[in-house]
Amino acid sequence: MGDVRFTGIMVIQDPDPDGLRDSIRAIDSLDYSNYEIYILSMIGERKTMTADVSPSDPFARIIRSVSRRDNIHYMQMGYEATPGQCINEGIRRSEGDYIFFIGQCDILSPEYLKKMEEKIVSSLLPKRPEELSIDDIARAASGNILRAWRDTAPDLIYSDHDELVSGIRMNPHFKGAFNRELLIQSDYIGPAFSVSRRLLKLTGLINENAGRACLYDYLLCILTLMMKGTEVKTDHICSLLYHKRIRELPDSVRDTLRKDIYKDYVSAAKRFIQKNGIKGRIKNDSSMRYWKLERGSRDVKTHSSSYIFLRDKDISLRSGYAMEHLFSYLDGTVAAAVPLCLDDKGLIDNCGYLYDEKGNLYGACHSQSPADPGYEGRIALSSDISCADPGCCMLDAAIYKKLRGFMRGLGKNEMMLDYCLRARAAGFRIVYVSSVRVTRKGKADVSSTGSKDLIMKMYGPNGTSKHIRLAPGDPYYNPNLPMGIDNYRF
Repeated sequence: MGDVRFTGIMVIQDPDPDGLRDSIRAIDSLDYSNYEIYILSMIGERKTMTADVSPSDPFARIIRSVSRRDNIHYMQMGYEATPGQCINEGIRRSEGDYIFFIGQCDILSPEYLKKMEEKIVSSLLPKRPEELSIDDIARAASGNILRAWRDTAPDLIYSDHDELVSGIRMNPHFKGAFNRELLIQSDYIGPAFSVSRRLLKLTGLINENAGRACLYDYLLCILTLMMKGTEVKTDHICSLLYHKRIRELPDSVRDTLRKDIYKDYVSAAKRFIQKNGIKGRIKNDSSMRYWKLERGSRDVKTHSSSYIFLRDKDISLRSGYAMEHLFSYLDGTVAAAVPLCLDDKGLIDNCGYLYDEKGNLYGACHSQSPADPGYEGRIALSSDISCADPGCCMLDAAIYKKLRGFMRGLGKNEMMLDYCLRARAAGFRIVYVSSVRVTRKGKADVSSTGSKDLIMKMYGPNGTSKHIRLAPGDPYYNPNLPMGIDNYRF
């Protein structure tokens, strides 16, 4: 293997020397050889870029002392350069099929590029991902003389990551499939991602005026392409392949830096919704971990034929203008908008449903407090999900008609699961709307064995459907998290 060439780009501003040394050692230890790294420094007396690095430069000395490889290139960009300008210079000089980004002093797993290549090359194979072996992927790579993976490979690949705090790995960030609604409100993908050369040609270079949020701004540019109809293939590696170093700083310095960075991210989100004509506003959150998109409500009274509102008798609306807020999400891409459902004790019944490879349904964030933001903000933030609560949700009437409605012969839960599976397979979304709350006084319907069997007959390993399979489970739910009553909590 080793057919895919990667270019890594690292921008350094004020790196800890020991941290930089550890980062270079990790790069030097990658279990992959077909790569190059550009390290671009914003430190020094010069205002402009230079390829002539002084032998006395302390960071050049660190790099040379750790690695003698000729594929690690170090340049001084000048202290007036922005992070975006540095990244763009690395992109211009890159030769890789894929570009990946490394934060200063962060650590890559030895398997980082190897796993990326496996994901790229496996796109050639007709088998489903859960059935592939390393031997399958190796054979595909060895016979890939014409590099045919360029036509099938994902354009954006990202992995899970955790944090290095005082040298200890902690705070794992387990992610799911590409989540449009969540990305607008949170940089949930983070620093661990790689983009194809094809995608770079479509998006253009990084926004050099986006400050420290330039990579998040770039992810939003990718999302803009997708919203305009451009096909962008995305894939997620469910493995902690990237370790983000959290530097210890004095409280006053850390707080000031955190506020400045947060401001850059919020500005990027505001530019995005303005550019794409999304009605609503971005609202800051005191935690400074995310920002909320509050969509403007839409009049439902004059558009009663545009939606179908499902609500069981034991469910009551708690939020003012609940119908209007749900309707505001039905923009032609959303098949169902789902409220936060509470039980009669005031705890969460569900934030929509998750499903496993056997078609079992679980209420997302069940039994947790609605005041808790949830794991990675999954309670506090609206997000794309896989299945609606059949007891209460709003459906787009035109999409419902296009999908020929619900399938008869199934129980309520499986009926909704079947509908949502078909909707997502057709390119539509199911969205959990965090601002709308309802209360269920009784208990949710329990699935019957016969109904589950029918779902497995259609979407199981040998199911009758040619395009939809329940395996390997809910794409928006990470398999490294516990599946069951208590979920989305690490």
